[in-house]
Amino acid sequence: MRTSPGRCLPGQKKAGRMGGEVVTQQSLRVVKIDEEKQVLLVEGAIPGARGGLVYITKSIKKTSPKKK
Repeated sequence: MRTSPGRCLPGQKKAGRMGGEVVTQQSLRVVKIDEEKQVLLVEGAIPGARGGLVYITKSIKKTSPKKK
């Protein structure tokens, strides 16, 4: 017995994997550094799960090409 149409249609929503990608968040401000507790207080939303690992680096923003 055959199923119809017997193939995946283009643009069809299917099951897949979520997460695992690296996300960069810019324009966050470090408000306070508590060296005793080894905690950074950051103003703004940080993507990811609670208790997740966060890398903080100096921002290097690319300049957009000027329109003529």
